[in-house]
Amino acid sequence: MDSRIWTILYFSFLFIQLFEINDLLNWWIQFLSTVFLKYTFITIGIVLFYGIGELWRKKLQFKNVTDNQKLAIISGMTLGGLMIIYQGQSLFMPVKLTAYEVK
Repeated sequence: MDSRIWTILYFSFLFIQLFEINDLLNWWIQFLSTVFLKYTFITIGIVLFYGIGELWRKKLQFKNVTDNQKLAIISGMTLGGLMIIYQGQSLFMPVKLTAYEVK
């Protein structure tokens, strides 16, 4: 994207935050606690999976990579993917009906 578009995006976000300044601190605290405390596994999994994938794509893809480095990359991405699946399974699981709710 063009840097002017990013500038407009960031300043729009800043304007909205400053416009709602009365509850800005509480919003940030709630947002950070939700992301890092409630959804810890999926957050770490996303960072691992995409971070290692981007490292591979930008830095290591066209260089001579040893078998140990390939194993580390595959292991890290697999661990990240498993963490995403683990918490994603509990987030997107369909509602389970109990015997009392079925009539």
